[in-house]
Parts: sequence; structure tokens; C-alpha cells
Amino acid sequence: MSFFDFIYRKQKNKKTVELNTQKTDEFADKISLELKTSAVDAITQILEEKEGKYLKSILETSFFPLQSLVFVPSDFETAKSVEEFLRIHQAIDIKFKQKFLRSLLQSEYRSKRGGTVSVNNEFLPEIQLDKKSVETQSDEESFQISLRGRKILFRAIATLGIPVRKNELSTMLNNNSGLSNQQTKLTVKLLISDSTGHREIVNSIPIMIGREPKKNCSEYGVIPIRVKSKFVSRSQIYIFSIVDQIFCVVPDTATLTCTTVSGKKLEPGKIYSIDSSIGERFYCGYPLDHEGPLTGNTDPSQFPIIEIISQNYLSERGTPRPKILE
Repeated sequence: MSFFDFIYRKQKNKKTVELNTQKTDEFADKISLELKTSAVDAITQILEEKEGKYLKSILETSFFPLQSLVFVPSDFETAKSVEEFLRIHQAIDIKFKQKFLRSLLQSEYRSKRGGTVSVNNEFLPEIQLDKKSVETQSDEESFQISLRGRKILFRAIATLGIPVRKNELSTMLNNNSGLSNQQTKLTVKLLISDSTGHREIVNSIPIMIGREPKKNCSEYGVIPIRVKSKFVSRSQIYIFSIVDQIFCVVPDTATLTCTTVSGKKLEPGKIYSIDSSIGERFYCGYPLDHEGPLTGNTDPSQFPIIEIISQNYLSERGTPRPKILE
């Protein structure tokens, strides 16, 4: 037997060696489950906090867009393991991190009360570190975790946008026999006074009015309208409708609010109805912590004025309403 025959037989009789990836697969499954759980907890928690401010009829016909979702590792060990896991796989597939994070999300999240959070197809969560993420656990903390049971690897922080009408509502109305597109779209006339002067705008709703409305408004079917004045929030007031009724709300993120002609101050996050027969006028730049009249707010370049007048006449062609004779 030659030397080469000996080597060939030895290699042939040698058992096949497989790459052992079981630990990596188990780690991926573990952090995936942990991240999904923390995402559900964070999103449903903020949804339940916000939906209590809205009517059930609005919740049934609208959804909250998910604006941001941040995962925070609970300790240094977790942060280091996840960073290494993503770095190694991203060296092979540059889009691995995006694909992995996107796979953690559902298309929708719902609450028991009926509220819905919708996740845009292009949305991506983030992983960020805080003070606890770079700290090593002490022996006492590890012992306490072992007594309590499962270790919490991540916590998540979610933020939601203002409710947006579901596309299904418009589709349902458009498909309803006898109704035209003109009848299912509600439009309003806006009279805006700011540093550019006085201008009149006619637009279909929903619309977001402010100094710098977010650029992604159009992704949710919301029309952004800019107001050029000094004392106005980036997203000052959101105008929307349910069927033929107009509503407005000052976003929770607004640092300033508005008052009506009667002097009523709008509370951020609270929904107000607008009488479509007479409209409403809003004086912007009102401080959240101020009560009573505000002096010196007569200059539109400083304090803008927004007047809303309904331009929809569907309700007038509906059921006749009795009038009180004088």
C-alpha cells in the first residue's frame, strides 16, 4: 500500500465534521423573542395611555402610526453580545441588521379597547445604549435575578403619532352605492394670518398645521401646511373628520396651544369638534401653563391666526332638520 492510499483511506473513514451553530441559533432565537416581547409591551402600554383621550368611534376608524421604537439592553453583557452578533453577520450581509430588526415587528398592534397601532413597511426600530447598558452587573444583582426567575434582557421605548383615518374607511365609503368621490371627501377652507400676510387655502382633510409639520405626513395621507410665525409649535393643530363631522386636536408634543374666539384654551391630546356650519377661529402661541387672556398677541407675524370654515355640503343634502321659528 502506497502512502497516498493510506492517506485516502484514513480520510474516507474519518467522520464528517459539521459546523456547530446550535448555540448561535439558540442565542438568535432568545434575543428575537425578548425583543419582540419588549416591543409588544412598550407599544401596547403607550397605546393604552393615549387611547383613553379619544372617543371609541375615532379608535374604530383610525390608527396610531408608530413613530419610533428604541430597544435598550439591560446590561453590558447583553449589549456586548448583541453588538457582536449583529457585527459578525453584517460583515457577511450588509443589510442583515435592517432585516433582523424589521423581522421583530408586527404589521399591527391592538389594545383591548379597540385601539390600533400601524407599522409602516419602511419603519425600522433602533438599538441604543444608556447608562445601565454599559454597567456590569454585580453579584448581588445577579443573585436577585436568579431568585426572581427569567432575566429581562431588553426594555423598549415607543412613541406614537396622532390618529390617522384608516384607508378601509375611505374604501368602504367609495364603494357604497350612490356615493361619489366628491361626497366622501371632506374639504375645509383655511384663512391663515402669519408673517406672510393673509392667505386662503382650500384642502381636503386630514391636515396638520404648524411651523414645521413632519415630512412623513404625506405617507399617512395627511396634508402638511406651514405657518410662518414666531410663536407656533412645529405641529400645532391636527384637523380630521369622521364621516361628515370635523374634529381638531393639539398634539401632545406641542409646546404651545391655541385659544378660540370665546377664550377657551385647547388642551393638548384632547379632541374638540368643530361646528361645520360656522367653523372656528384659533389664536396660536398660547402658553400651556398660562390661564386667562394673553396681552400683546395681536401681531400675526408673532401670533398666527387660523380660521377653519367647512366647505362640505353633504350634510345639507341629507335628512332635513327642523328650524326654530321666531
